[in-house]
Amino acid sequence: MNKKIILGIIFGILSLSFIAFMFSNSKLNKMYEFVTLLESGHYYLDGSYSILGIETPIKIAVDGNDFDVETNTFIGSTRLILMGGNAYLLNNNELTISLITETDEAFLGLSDMVIDYSKYKKIGQGESKLPYNEDNSYYPYYEYENVDNGSVIRYYFKDNELYCIYVKDQFVDHMIIINELTKEIPKDRLRLPEDYMEI
Repeated sequence: MNKKIILGIIFGILSLSFIAFMFSNSKLNKMYEFVTLLESGHYYLDGSYSILGIETPIKIAVDGNDFDVETNTFIGSTRLILMGGNAYLLNNNELTISLITETDEAFLGLSDMVIDYSKYKKIGQGESKLPYNEDNSYYPYYEYENVDNGSVIRYYFKDNELYCIYVKDQFVDHMIIINELTKEIPKDRLRLPEDYMEI
């Protein structure tokens, strides 16, 4: 066989192998982008939060030590904002704002409400069904462990995008099915509504 033809075949195989590697590697990198975004401490997440069989819509905006969490449960729509060292409880049904002071028992532990994803280190990966979910599909996941307290997070992916965050800690398991995760925080987050009344 002609050397040029042989070299052409080898070059073609190497090119296809390189393209396949880059394609699979870009998928992997895309999956890691979501984990990196959470670890950055600056993101907005819209999803469905489940704990002890109770499911509620949730919106979370995080910017460093400040955060804004909105939920809608059977007791109504509430929003908690920790901003500039001050904590505010917003009642979206009554359109009121309550300041939670450092002397209030409810203030204690507020800074720990949002998970610090940067404290978790990868310990493995695999594929499984989602916990506490009727979905019988199998999803690839990365598994991380908290270096301080041993709690475990699984990041489940669907079509190479982060689909579910499952947390198993020493107290209770919970998870979030993600509708949106972005570094762009909406303008109405991390600020107090002007038309709410302070009480």
